[in-house]
Amino acid sequence: GVPAQPLPIDSLFGIRIGQTIEAQLAECPKNEKGDYAPGFQKTERACWVEDRYGKQVRLPQKLWDETRIPFLDPTVITREGVVVEISIHAYHDHWRDMERYLIRLYGKPHATNTYKTDSRLFGLSSSRSYTWRGNGIAMYFNRGQKSDHARIRMVNLRVTFPGASRQ
Repeated sequence: GVPAQPLPIDSLFGIRIGQTIEAQLAECPKNEKGDYAPGFQKTERACWVEDRYGKQVRLPQKLWDETRIPFLDPTVITREGVVVEISIHAYHDHWRDMERYLIRLYGKPHATNTYKTDSRLFGLSSSRSYTWRGNGIAMYFNRGQKSDHARIRMVNLRVTFPGASRQ
């Protein structure tokens, strides 16, 4: 369903900035062998799997059913256990669907930037990024180049990251 009011800029696909993964999401189901299924999960909401790098978030099958966008597994960055950044990619061909989906959920972006890039492989091309802001959180959507992924990134602006800001 489409929200009548735009959603607040604090969660992406049910993953909320400012809370621990465990407080907001359940563990993904395992099969008889005790293994997690790869990719989209047969769950209503996002869930987590435990691997050698810690807890990794998986998206629900329902998201694929609703959008038909083959999102890749999200990258969720935590600081002291609390989610501070969420990054989700999909193949470049799906940027239009991603853009429409985000505008449907969050309303019109607060800022739009267009920039030109030159690549030896693809020549001169222009790309566009959108920014939504609210509650000390920013969400960026970059449609990427033909050779690249389209990317959504939501970040807690109140948390300072060591080194340069990664966008």
